[in-house]
Amino acid sequence: MIRLKGQLLAIANEQRVAEIRQIRGDQVAASWGEQVRNYVLHPYKMIKDQRSGWESTNAQAFLDGDLEDCVASLLQYRAAAEREDATE
Repeated sequence: MIRLKGQLLAIANEQRVAEIRQIRGDQVAASWGEQVRNYVLHPYKMIKDQRSGWESTNAQAFLDGDLEDCVASLLQYRAAAEREDATE
């Protein structure tokens, strides 16, 4: 009976770990070179999205919420990536 209880606990633990992994998804280390977007505010001002290649020198507007150009660039990048994946 104790052995069965131990096996059931092990199975429940494995299921919980699998559920947590599914919720978290793929994790990427936030190390040098793995950033999605770079913000440079001194000595010059520039914001660059590493995925789409979009960049702007109007950092203050971006930080104030003017994101339309960046989002549009990202959507174009994703659409191009999806088209490329569909042709493969």
